[in-house]
Amino acid sequence: MTSFFNTKGKQIYRDVLSVKYIAKDSSGAILQDTKNIGLPDNSLKYTIYSLWVIENGNKAELIYNGTNCNVGFGEIKLKKINSTQISWEYRPNDIVTTASKCPPTLDTKIYLPETKDLIFTKQ
Repeated sequence: MTSFFNTKGKQIYRDVLSVKYIAKDSSGAILQDTKNIGLPDNSLKYTIYSLWVIENGNKAELIYNGTNCNVGFGEIKLKKINSTQISWEYRPNDIVTTASKCPPTLDTKIYLPETKDLIFTKQ
């Protein structure tokens, strides 16, 4: 996706990696589906967007806006291992403080894997 940005008084277009996902439990039931969230309502809830790419394009740093009440807001790092594998690292920011500000009826669970060196393999 290409997005339009205003930066330092100049208008530029920049490619953006936008990640959509479906989280399922072990029985296959959908816990969270972000495929249709975003446009046209411009909701940033559950969105994952790239910030920049480093190491000659082999590493992407992304920002996760979190779920309800921004629970889980944090950074994600994707690193290319080889042509079929990438590693995942997700570091959420302050979860407890943010969750305590939410109404008790909202789902404040983080369904993304909170880990480092999780390997995804292309099938």
